[in-house]
Formats: sequence, C-alpha cells, structure tokens
Amino acid sequence: TADIVGRMAPGTGLPASIAALMMDAGDVTVKGVVAPEGCIDPEKFLAALLQRGAKIHQTETISSLFAL
Repeated sequence: TADIVGRMAPGTGLPASIAALMMDAGDVTVKGVVAPEGCIDPEKFLAALLQRGAKIHQTETISSLFAL
C-alpha cells in the first residue's frame, strides 16, 4: 500500500504511472500538450489510486461572507 499523505515519492510516482497506464489502455485520447485535468477521467484516476492502496484525505471548510 502507499500512503500518499506525508511522503513525496508515492505522491509523485503513483499518479504518473497510472496516467501512463491509462494512456496505454486508450483511456486518454486527447493529443498534444494538455493539462491532466483536461484529458483524464478523475473518477477512473482516483479509483486506480485507491486500488493501489493510496489513502486520500479531503478537508472542506465553509465560511460565511458576512461577519456575525
């Protein structure tokens, strides 16, 4: 398993290898220079990360525009 939080190597290597595998499988069809978020399905990508044992932590902060 890979714990992406706190260590840099898995956080760099896993996404790159998953993107390469997705390209090889034909999941990425856009050609040219494109940002990953413009050509990779995030659901498939995150599923592949989780399948490899990565742990993903999400924090959401909601604040008001008006001070009370």
